This record gives sequence, C-alpha cells and structure tokens, in this order.
Amino acid sequence: MFVAWRDLRFAKGRFALMGSVVVLITLLVGLLSGLTAGLARENTSAVTGLDADHLAFAAPPDGQAESFADSTVREDDWRAWAARPGVAAAQPVGIRTLNAT
Repeated sequence: MFVAWRDLRFAKGRFALMGSVVVLITLLVGLLSGLTAGLARENTSAVTGLDADHLAFAAPPDGQAESFADSTVREDDWRAWAARPGVAAAQPVGIRTLNAT
C-alpha cells in the first residue's frame, strides 16, 4: 500500500490524466446513449403520432411480415374498408424511408 501512495504522490499528472480520460469516456458514453434514444424516438414518431386506432396493410408475400415500405393498398380496398360498419373514416397513409447521402 505504501508503494501505491508513493506513486500517487510523485506521479500526480499521470493519475490526473488517467482520471480525466475515464471521465471523458463516461461523458461520451452518456452523450451517445442520449443521442441514440432521441434518434430512436424520432424514427418512430411519425407512426406513433398518427391519429389512428388501427392500421391496415396489404397482404404480404408468403413468409414475410407486414411492412410500411412494402405494403400497397389499392383505392378500392380502402374505400371498402371505409364503408364497413363501425368505421368512422379510412384514409390512405404514405410512409417512405429516406436515405440522406
């Protein structure tokens, strides 16, 4: 223990540098996690902000899940859904992904 205290006393700059690196890495991780959470929330905010009770997708090909990018609903289909009993309104929604290059 004596050697550790002696190293701390004589190499203050080195330990201050290591401590500041740890603090900066901690700050970087905190900022990146906040940025990631904000981007994830903004990524889905267009869908979660819709004033809709239900969303309807076109039937996907076999073995694939429903997708906003791959679903295309014809006009006669959504007009038929709007005419069903209990449906107050049915409107088409166009959602596209954007790649900024």
